[in-house]
Amino acid sequence: MERSIQRRRGMTLIEVLIALAILGAGLFGLMMAASRCLAVVTTARDYELARRTLDLGELDHPALSAVEVSDLEVFGRSYDTGLVYSRSVEEIDGDEDMFILRSFVKNAGGTRTLLSVAWYLYTTNHP
Repeated sequence: MERSIQRRRGMTLIEVLIALAILGAGLFGLMMAASRCLAVVTTARDYELARRTLDLGELDHPALSAVEVSDLEVFGRSYDTGLVYSRSVEEIDGDEDMFILRSFVKNAGGTRTLLSVAWYLYTTNHP
């Protein structure tokens, strides 16, 4: 009795499905990593533009050159970066010589604040 021995060629359907599942999981991981990288690059670009707009606003409206505290306020100055710079002045309660200056960089619609910087200003009242 001779048995015919057949050699198996190729892969079975189960092997192909397992290989496709492993390949799909790897590609999914790569796509997620690429998506996160793009989000980080976009955030970095937005921050860089906001920082540049803040610098332009501070150069155009320097705090040290103001004579009166009310001259420090800036209301919605647009720049070619597509962003808007503004500055507000708030008196600290109980101290008429101490103020908080807040500079903001917002998108053109003013709906999203991209950068906010605050600092204290002390002035002396001369009689």
